[in-house]
Amino acid sequence: MWFFWVFALVPVFLGVSCLFFDRKIAWQEVLGSTVTAFAMAGIFQFVSIAGLTSDNETWSGYGTEARDFTAWQEYYEYAVYRTETYECGTDSKGNPEYCTRQVFDHWEPTTRWHGEYWKLYATLGSENVDFGIDQQKFNYLCQKYNDRHAVAGDRTTGEHNSRMIAGDPNDYVADNKTGWIEPVTVKKHFENKIKAAPTVFSYSKVPTNITVFHWPDNSNWNVSDRVMGTANTMISTLKWDQMNSILGPMKKVNLIIIGYPEGVSQSRAKWQEAEFIGGKKNDLVIVYGGGSKTKPADWCSVFGWTEKNSVKSGIRDMFMDNPINDNIIPKISDEVKSKYTIKDWHKFDYITVQPPTWSYWAYLITMLLVQGGLYYWFNVNELDNEYFDNTNKPHIFDSIYYFFFKKKEVPVSTPVQDEQPYYYRQPADRVAQSKRRYPHRRQRY
Repeated sequence: MWFFWVFALVPVFLGVSCLFFDRKIAWQEVLGSTVTAFAMAGIFQFVSIAGLTSDNETWSGYGTEARDFTAWQEYYEYAVYRTETYECGTDSKGNPEYCTRQVFDHWEPTTRWHGEYWKLYATLGSENVDFGIDQQKFNYLCQKYNDRHAVAGDRTTGEHNSRMIAGDPNDYVADNKTGWIEPVTVKKHFENKIKAAPTVFSYSKVPTNITVFHWPDNSNWNVSDRVMGTANTMISTLKWDQMNSILGPMKKVNLIIIGYPEGVSQSRAKWQEAEFIGGKKNDLVIVYGGGSKTKPADWCSVFGWTEKNSVKSGIRDMFMDNPINDNIIPKISDEVKSKYTIKDWHKFDYITVQPPTWSYWAYLITMLLVQGGLYYWFNVNELDNEYFDNTNKPHIFDSIYYFFFKKKEVPVSTPVQDEQPYYYRQPADRVAQSKRRYPHRRQRY
């Protein structure tokens, strides 16, 4: 990780050295090169680490209200401007000069329609969210909530003189009066250092000849993918999501169930845990083999990040003693309510994440190209080092050029002296002779 910052010192040392040997490198340019080098180090470190630790978890909640925003037509006025010419000064001869500006002229009336749309408002416990739905879903929720009543709609906007001139002045709301649980899910971002360092917890890569399930992405906010494998034939996805909708806001947990056919070894559960890298921050994953709606599982394993492992053993015993059907859901819910506590994620702050090898090479190449381009520009622009104004030191890049290509003495720039007027000039031998004969005479040159 420190490699990025240590290598950023190389352009700094190069720039400081050039200050003493190169007339084309000024201190302002060295400062710019230094800032660029350290900015690149910070950016590459952030991007490389963030790419390894960035992860998503699933939060669950339930709907509280559905609303139909009916269509209406709006009248409003928008400002129209005209161009005005005015005298803004005089030229060198005293003639007036004119400029133009936009000034308000009048309000122009117009109309527009606002189309009908529907929304479901939901709670995740710590925050409220809303989802767009269609009319069919709205009617379904009106039945489940046993409510549909009119409320005055907001029929103005921020436009000038806005008002409704046509359409329905009311919106229609369905409040949840029956306690029906309409499940919703939202994906939340978090930093997962375990994902970036799986070997810390001995999670190996799953062999290609072993079939396991990928983590459920839950792309549909209303119907999740958390009932997987053979469990999908024994457990209702809706009821499982409803259980998560209650436990999610209450215990901050995301329950996943995966069933494997009869005859699959219990070692498959360890590979499933390795595929999930222990699960997300709030996951509690139940993996079982065999079983049916009328008989218990042949084996069961539970994994996830929790402060109390007793909830895992309690659920495992539950699957070994009970048939696997919807009747087991309330028992799981009671066990989680009484024993589950989410893991304090700060306990993993000790894990040090190392950037991938490719990020080092990308950083080296980018740094060389950027710094090379900067120093080329420093040598062709008009900004020079004031230190060389009264010296005869050569340009360092001229020295390199002549050494490799010209093989001759490097031209040295000497300060230009003021030439004497022609009538003061004397031959060199005559000046020397005059000095010997009259050493105290003041000479004219």
